[in-house]
Amino acid sequence: MKFGKKLVMLLATSFMLLAGCDGKIQPSTGTSETPENYQTTVTDNFHLKRDYENKVFTEDGIGVATFRSHTDGDTTNWWVGTEKIKFRYLGVNTPESTAKMEPWGLPASQFTKEKTSKAKLIVLENDVEAYGRMDNNNARYLGFVWYSMDGDPANLRCLNLELIELGYSLNQIFEDTPLCPYYSTFAAAEEHARSVKIRIFGQLDPTFDYSDDVVTISLYELRANYSKYGKVEEDNEEGLDPSAGKQLRIRGLVVGMIGDNMILRDLQRYKLEDENGNIIFEQEEDDMLAGIYCYAGFNTSLAGSVSVGDVVFFYCRANKFNGTIQLSDIKTSFTDRKRPFIREGNILDNPALLEKYPEATVEPYDMDTSTFDPSFKNDTRYTDFKEYEGRLVKTRVTVRIIESGDYDEDGDIIGGTEFTSHYKEDASGNYTCYANSQAYYHSNTYGDQYLTLNIRVDGTQYPHINPTFFVPGHTYECYGYLSPYFDKYQLMLLNNTNPAYVVDLGVL
Repeated sequence: MKFGKKLVMLLATSFMLLAGCDGKIQPSTGTSETPENYQTTVTDNFHLKRDYENKVFTEDGIGVATFRSHTDGDTTNWWVGTEKIKFRYLGVNTPESTAKMEPWGLPASQFTKEKTSKAKLIVLENDVEAYGRMDNNNARYLGFVWYSMDGDPANLRCLNLELIELGYSLNQIFEDTPLCPYYSTFAAAEEHARSVKIRIFGQLDPTFDYSDDVVTISLYELRANYSKYGKVEEDNEEGLDPSAGKQLRIRGLVVGMIGDNMILRDLQRYKLEDENGNIIFEQEEDDMLAGIYCYAGFNTSLAGSVSVGDVVFFYCRANKFNGTIQLSDIKTSFTDRKRPFIREGNILDNPALLEKYPEATVEPYDMDTSTFDPSFKNDTRYTDFKEYEGRLVKTRVTVRIIESGDYDEDGDIIGGTEFTSHYKEDASGNYTCYANSQAYYHSNTYGDQYLTLNIRVDGTQYPHINPTFFVPGHTYECYGYLSPYFDKYQLMLLNNTNPAYVVDLGVL
């Protein structure tokens, strides 16, 4: 979070008052029920005073927005006119629910999603002089969110303030400002929440597993039974109770790195036996080994300690991002006595280890999309990609130009008339290179149409491949992690440690 000259961030002090010397909110000991007749009186009596009519948030510091997508309790993506922006809430810092899983992180995330996705009126507000326009990475706008569920401006509520008063966050505003005098109100909201010991101030999160129980599991079993082990959102299709997921222990083979994030693969095919040793289920010998993306978060330096070919053993949780199963909340410390990250060795230079895991291989699976069925119906045209989902693959893609009116990297229609390019990059160096696979389907209206398979390059990729490396019309043979993205797929490129990972085949 970035604040301007007039504010002083006292995160450590603030957390210590609540938690202790380690600066973390400690698991509370009360019940999970909201106190009877609890009223958000501070939020109810706080009203937007600035005029937002005919103003644009990104230019004027206030304006109407519409919901685009949800991230977590204090981060949302919005449409401001035809512009897409990432947005970090000022004055709050809800418990983690993505890279890490913390008590009350999932409920806070669900509350924010419920309000922002269903509100009929959203107004974003910020005092740039006081708080700054963007966060420290210059990737997310900062501000306050006002929402009205019925669309009546008279019923606008400050979501940032409400998150504090409902016990989902500490107050993170520490000084009043002339243009945005919210300090006393935010402090009062925290005092109210503390007085009844609500949520982070004294209650147990019913979605969080506070026990030390750990489940040792293979990637295959996790993918086959995700809802039993992974994070489950409130609005899930199976009608399950929301859950932050179980603490997992995973042993796997590192087959690629993207920044500090691992691409992991099972060491052997899955086999399930009963108590007498009889085989109940066993993967076929020619089945591909299950794989998964492991999101380690920022500044872990894991890429400096882990290499392709390493057999690793670590603790984590499983969640979904844009519908994709991944591992997160990874314990990356090699010295943690309770939850250590263990590197067992590397199969590429340790014959004994390869003998122990004879099925282990770092080679990508060959995904020849030219062999895919060309007669797909529109709603099933990507069916043949499914088999390779979540795996390291080698495949060919042809870079294409995308124009206004086409779909962008988030599955949205690009507005305006000025956009024509083969890639789109954000402020953090993440970019999507628009490309087609060799798979095609036949359309009576448009003729043979190639199926989209965009290339995704993370800003943390090292060494980083510049988007201008790719040439429209050229075909590239790439190693990458195949991940579903909305109703299509994308190929996430690895750290470019080997030139053979991306080969320009020219115009074929």
